[in-house]
Amino acid sequence: MPEINLDYKAAHKIAPPQTEQGSPTTSSTFSSQKTVIDYVTLEGIENRTGIEKKDMCGFVLRELLDNALDFLETQYRGQKNHNTIAAAEIEVVINKEPNYLRIVVRNSNYYGNEIFTKDQLQAIFDFDAFYSSKRNQFKISRGALGDAFKAILCMPYALAKEEQNIEWNEPLIIRSHQTSFLVRLIVDRVNQTIHAKIKEEPQRHLATKFVEIEVRLSIPRDNLDFTRLRYFLIDYTTFNTHIGFTFRIKDISNYTLNFPQVQPIITKWTNQTSIYYYTLSEFENLIFGLENNDASSYDVIKKIFREGSNIKKRKCCTNDGRPVKAIASAY
Repeated sequence: MPEINLDYKAAHKIAPPQTEQGSPTTSSTFSSQKTVIDYVTLEGIENRTGIEKKDMCGFVLRELLDNALDFLETQYRGQKNHNTIAAAEIEVVINKEPNYLRIVVRNSNYYGNEIFTKDQLQAIFDFDAFYSSKRNQFKISRGALGDAFKAILCMPYALAKEEQNIEWNEPLIIRSHQTSFLVRLIVDRVNQTIHAKIKEEPQRHLATKFVEIEVRLSIPRDNLDFTRLRYFLIDYTTFNTHIGFTFRIKDISNYTLNFPQVQPIITKWTNQTSIYYYTLSEFENLIFGLENNDASSYDVIKKIFREGSNIKKRKCCTNDGRPVKAIASAY
C-alpha cells in the first residue's frame, strides 16, 4: 500500500471561503413567500379557511348553493302580488368528466335582475382587496363573508397542482343575461403574483331567466365520494323548503333527484342589521369600507340598519351635506 504524504495534503488543503474581514462565511440562505400565494396552495387554503383537501369539493358546492339562495331570497323580498310570484328554483348538475369534475349551480332569475358586471367581477377577484355585499354587515346570510369566490377560483388550481402537478387552466364560468364571463386564474410562481383574467362573451342563445355558475375541479387521486355528496344535497333541502331543487348527478350512472318548493318565500321579511351589533371599531370598518365614497349618512343608515326606519332625514344629515365617510373621518 503506497504511503500517504500527510504533510502534502495539509499544505494543499483548500481553505473555506473568507469574508472581507478574513473570517469564514456565516451568512444564511433565506426563503420567502408572499401571503397571496396562500390562495393557491393546499396548505395556505387550509390555514386561511380551515378547509381540508377532502372537503374542498363540498365547500365549493355549498358556497355556490348558499350564494344562489341568498340571491333568491333578496330578489323575492318586497314582491306584493303573491299570485304572480314565480317559483324559486335551483338546479345542480354534477358530472364526472374524463379529466375533471364539472359542477354547475343554476338559479332562477325571473325578474331579470342583473347579477354580475365585468367591473364587479374584477373587484371580486382582486387579490389585493376584499369586495363583498356581506362584509362588515352583521345580518343573517349564508356562506363565507367576503372571500368565497376567490377560494372557489383557486381551489381547483391547488388541487390540480397537488394531485397531478399541472398548471390548471380551466375557467370558472358565469352565465347571466345572455353573457358568459370566463374567469381564469393566472399564477406566476417565480414572481409570486396571482391575478384573474376575465373574458366577457355575448351568448344570445342563453336563457334570460336563469343564472348559472360552472366550476371544474381536478379529481382527487382517492376519487370522489358521490354518496357523501348526494347525502349533503338531500340534507341541504331539509332546511330550505321554500326553494325548489333539482339535482342531476352523473357518475357511473345517471340519476335525478327532485325536491319541489313546498312553501313560499316570505316577501315581507327585511334582513337588516342593527346598530347594537357593532362596536365602535366595527362600525368604523363598515363606514370606511363602503364602495361609494359619496354616500350620505341618511342613505347608509336607512339602507343598512333597521333603526334607520325611524330616523327622519333632517335629523340625520349635517348642514354642509358632507358624505358619511367625511363625517366619520372628522371624529
